[in-house]
Amino acid sequence: MTGRRGQASIESLIAIVFALFVLVMVALLATQKNNEGTDLKVKTDAKRVATSVADNINMIAEQGSGFYRYFSVPEKLYGDNEYSISINGSLVEIDSGNYTMLKQMITSNVTVACLDKGFEKKNKVYSDQENITIICNLPELMIINNSFRTSDARANATMNVSIGIINFGPVDSGPFKVRFNDTIDVSIPLLRSEEKREVFVNMTAPPTRGPYPVAVGVDFENNVTESIESNNFYNGTINVA
Repeated sequence: MTGRRGQASIESLIAIVFALFVLVMVALLATQKNNEGTDLKVKTDAKRVATSVADNINMIAEQGSGFYRYFSVPEKLYGDNEYSISINGSLVEIDSGNYTMLKQMITSNVTVACLDKGFEKKNKVYSDQENITIICNLPELMIINNSFRTSDARANATMNVSIGIINFGPVDSGPFKVRFNDTIDVSIPLLRSEEKREVFVNMTAPPTRGPYPVAVGVDFENNVTESIESNNFYNGTINVA
């Protein structure tokens, strides 16, 4: 009798161990499937972001110089996963740390000044003479091409000088100054996104005839944080008669 009871106890123990083993295996398989499902969703989200960035760049590249678009990308991928965006040659690269997603573009002539994540932030991609540039959710003060103007300049006489500026960025700027020849400052209290303004000053021509250089600096004190700081200057020449 005792032997039978002992055997029954062993068989019960084996059954319990086997049941636990089955439960553990089922749990492991469920976890694996769940992880695979999460990975697939993260990869799908990364592919969507890479495709969106590439499509915006491709559209501007096809439309040509002077065109631009705004676009946004998520702060994080599915499941609160961090990621980074970079552009290498003609490829958009999304790196989540565990894997990399690549998307081909039709151009490799792309410069990323900065790129912000988060749907509440706007990035801007634009084309200038076939050069594609991306700027982020900041003001972007620029001197408008071919906007430098002057009245007739005569020796020792007052002349009128003007230049056009624009905030090409997605957001408004704060106050800044425009300086002419390190001597004359014009204060600009605000320049809204995509707003243009012509800045006028009166200058005295030099006493001698000939070429007279004029240097213009926009936000020369760097009061406004911009995507690109190197395009705020213009050097021109006035012919003094």
